[in-house]
Amino acid sequence: MTNSIGGNQFVLIIDEMQMLSEDDYRVLLVLQNRLELHHISMTTIGFAQPEILERISAMIVTKALNLIARFLCEPIQFEGCNESDIKNILSVYDNEKRYPEESQWTYTRFYFPQAYEAGFRLANFERMIWEALSDATRPLGTASIPMEYLTRTIEYILIANTRHDSPFFLLNKSIVESAVRASGLEIFSGLMST
Repeated sequence: MTNSIGGNQFVLIIDEMQMLSEDDYRVLLVLQNRLELHHISMTTIGFAQPEILERISAMIVTKALNLIARFLCEPIQFEGCNESDIKNILSVYDNEKRYPEESQWTYTRFYFPQAYEAGFRLANFERMIWEALSDATRPLGTASIPMEYLTRTIEYILIANTRHDSPFFLLNKSIVESAVRASGLEIFSGLMST
């Protein structure tokens, strides 16, 4: 297919890469070699839980160094979002990210047009949002928030509260805590801490 559209690069994205067995990596090796016969380069991008390091250790023991070199040579740990990341992300919802995409309106303005006009910005509530998210991750003993749960929280704040839009609308602790609960972060944290 890549050749039919004039390309010579194939990007394979794999989620939960720690679940692959050594045999699965051998299949990927065969696939990559076959693509190379057709002058197509394959780049593999994998997402995994920390258990991927155990998979790498097991492959070292079995001397599968060629598989490590091809598919597991550069693990990059993503720590999640910290407090300054959250402020920046909220600012993007306020000032950059458009909704609908073709419009000139940002997400915050779209969901809260009256409040936005009166100066409401999500980034002004960064501390309140950070504290609620941090409380929910306390069982994990970490100061970072998984991106998925942060975006779910923001989306809930926007969608569930758009009906309350007015020039006087402000976030409060109850709204933010409700959004964090709806995101599932507390459940995730509880499961991961056991």
